[in-house]
Amino acid sequence: MNFKMFLRRRSAARALSVIMPGLLILLPARVQAQHAQADWSPQDRRFGNLYSATDSQKQIALDPATGDIYITGQSKYSGQQTAITTWKYNSAGVLQWTKKWTSGTAGAPSAHYGVAVAFRELPTSPPTKIVAVTGVAAGPNGLDWITILYDELGSYRWGTTTPVRYHDGAAHGDDRPVAVGIDAAGNAYVTGSVVGSGTGIDIDVVQYPFNPLGTGWTFSWSNISAAQEDRPLDMEVYDPPVTPALLTLPQGPAGVYVTGHSYSLSTGNDMVTFGISLSGALAWKQEYQGPGTDVGTSLKVFQINDPSQPASTVHVFVTGYSFNELTETTDYITTAYDALNLGEPVWTAQADNVDVVVTNVRVRPSSGHHVRRAVLPIAAARRRRVEPCRVSELA
Repeated sequence: MNFKMFLRRRSAARALSVIMPGLLILLPARVQAQHAQADWSPQDRRFGNLYSATDSQKQIALDPATGDIYITGQSKYSGQQTAITTWKYNSAGVLQWTKKWTSGTAGAPSAHYGVAVAFRELPTSPPTKIVAVTGVAAGPNGLDWITILYDELGSYRWGTTTPVRYHDGAAHGDDRPVAVGIDAAGNAYVTGSVVGSGTGIDIDVVQYPFNPLGTGWTFSWSNISAAQEDRPLDMEVYDPPVTPALLTLPQGPAGVYVTGHSYSLSTGNDMVTFGISLSGALAWKQEYQGPGTDVGTSLKVFQINDPSQPASTVHVFVTGYSFNELTETTDYITTAYDALNLGEPVWTAQADNVDVVVTNVRVRPSSGHHVRRAVLPIAAARRRRVEPCRVSELA
């Protein structure tokens, strides 16, 4: 099996991860939240429209206080026109609202689609709840990123005059977002791949201020010497309340964490992870260089309260895979980085020759007595299977 064949297998696995969120509303399910617990009735939860059968969901976000869920994807708008569509269901599985956005540009059925959604309750009085959606829309320069901010009622947070934010790469090619997040101030962050100007495919991270009149920033990364593909695959915005333990440390968590892969002429595709401050400055970059193609697929940031340590530690857990083209074998790799120490690696775990693609890492809250136990890569090390799930926390 050559690397191209392997990539096709990985694409199939990633396609399953696109389908999985939609299954949550098609099957009987139980939503457990902090202040709400309810069973959905056995009947299906389906969305359809008169233009019919290409509706699809891509990702899901949860309001932990109420059990409400937000889903983004694609649905028909008019004729062959598609729209970035967002649905909200309550904890009982009852549809609350549906919002569609389209640029009005006619194109292929896949010209507009939602890619990722995030929810956050802001620490205001009363609390402000916002939903960030990012997706793809056809524009004059090919495909561009589109980001929309809604409130919990489905109204545009950035107003109705310019309700969305566009992002077009330097070469004005086909650009695609992969993840979205929100900080405690309500600012939205999106990462994805863009076509660079003579640099191949680059990684961009963009901040969109909560204030409609605010000015955000763009962080770009390209391994210029290679002019190949640098792609992000996951991102998390980590913006916790400041604790006394964190105040004793010389440097706080960076804020925005991104993992994926970056191409080097000397080592090929390497797993790359960035720590970026909320102001857009690069705090640190770490790479894992295995014998072949190394890709970070999922990331989780977690604060570990370890009684044996003088202060809390914040670790960035990254999982992914390493494909050796010479032996045609795949290993899964999980690495813990110290977010408070310039991303220095804490440990790396590897399962050799297991022929699996890992697309998720779960973090189990623990006392921190044994940090390695905090990470549970979702892969059957002795079975040939793939479980393309999203990052989650275990109770």
